[in-house]
Amino acid sequence: MDYAKNVKSLKGINLTDLFSFVWVDYEKNKETFEKNDLDHEGDTECSGQYFSKYDIEKYGLKADYDDYLSFDYDEYSEFINGLIKNGSGGYLIFSPDYGWRSNEVYKICTTKDEIFDRSYDCEICTENASKGGKVLQFIEYSHDNPTGCTFYAIALNKSERKGLEYSGFEKIKNFVKRYAATIED
Repeated sequence: MDYAKNVKSLKGINLTDLFSFVWVDYEKNKETFEKNDLDHEGDTECSGQYFSKYDIEKYGLKADYDDYLSFDYDEYSEFINGLIKNGSGGYLIFSPDYGWRSNEVYKICTTKDEIFDRSYDCEICTENASKGGKVLQFIEYSHDNPTGCTFYAIALNKSERKGLEYSGFEKIKNFVKRYAATIED
């Protein structure tokens, strides 16, 4: 699998917008449906269908975000598998410029879903990846990071995790620098 190609094709797209769906009324968007040759799956009783927030913006559809909004968590989890390879020892997440003070922060995660799990409102956009999928670079935009901050997710094997778990911060920074250098532009 070419992880770098997958990631580059999504550069700048908020990942959650790909899996957040909103009902779009066909009658309110008839011209846009026809102009963009979009499928219309509906009868006269129920004329509309769900579109991702990404597609709504892409095609300029009119949607009422107060209507039902759903998030397809299963598809999102499956999608993440194409962004970074499996880490038998989990994943190291590191940011060299987090928050207003541009702090260096890190976290060791067990699952891929934890890489993007946040307890606050944010946008996460993939930026780049190493060819083999060991390293994923992404940008997070949030209240604390309005101009965006860079994150690196690195798939760890068991011995790498063991070596990093109780090590000093400098060792973690050097580990990240070494693997971040493998990202190809």
